[in-house]
Amino acid sequence: MDWILGRASVQSPCGATLGNIKVTDLDFADDVAIISKSLETLVVALDAFSNEAKPLSLEVSWTKIQDFGHLSRELFGWTKLHVFKALTMPVLLYGSETWKLNCALESQLDAFCNKSLCRIMGYCCRDHVSNQQLNRETGTRPVTCTIRDRQLRLYAH
Repeated sequence: MDWILGRASVQSPCGATLGNIKVTDLDFADDVAIISKSLETLVVALDAFSNEAKPLSLEVSWTKIQDFGHLSRELFGWTKLHVFKALTMPVLLYGSETWKLNCALESQLDAFCNKSLCRIMGYCCRDHVSNQQLNRETGTRPVTCTIRDRQLRLYAH
């Protein structure tokens, strides 16, 4: 399976980049998840995969692909949200317990997080989503509230 995926990934622009690492697929036994940023690149990748698998008498189950397609947009957004919470937020908040926050810095921090969350959830500037609605949908709080909580814990209040 890895051999087929390796040959197919050379022929298509599929995959997502995390730092210096490019992830094109996830596979286990005979199940494969091809990672793609758009439907067009996914179709190219699936065609390449199918063409590479045919000489080995392997077939793509197109019904499974159609079933997964309904979930892909929502799943991808929530996956991005989990990556944001697990990787970006700890880096952003490192040492924040000792920061002296002023209004300008608070505004910049909240704006960065809200802009990131909007992009993750697929909103554009024309959607006019309030910060409160965004926090409700993503299960987050304003980053400045998190920083204040950390500062209070540091000083044992």
